[in-house]
Amino acid sequence: MIEQDYKTQRDKRVDHRRYPAINWLQRRHNKYDRIDALQAPIFNRWLGFHEKLSSEFMTQMSDYPTGDHLDAPDALEGACQVRVSTFERDRRERREQARKRAKNFVVEL
Repeated sequence: MIEQDYKTQRDKRVDHRRYPAINWLQRRHNKYDRIDALQAPIFNRWLGFHEKLSSEFMTQMSDYPTGDHLDAPDALEGACQVRVSTFERDRRERREQARKRAKNFVVEL
């Protein structure tokens, strides 16, 4: 209900050419499982940390799971989720375009 109200109000006020729409993340697992899933990308150095990140952010990351605050690890997981979902959406669109081109392709013998 809140999501629908937000979308209705957003559509009334926002020029979509200037501001991209906010996509709500659909969470299917609990917070700890989602954050734990970041261990492999971090360990394998597929995911790195910029040297200018705040010390508070890095402290929260290094203190996980025993630290008092989960804001940094949770935000990082959310950012990764947005990036993956954007990549998957783009990949689906490219695949669909390729299917349409292949369907319209006719070989004359």
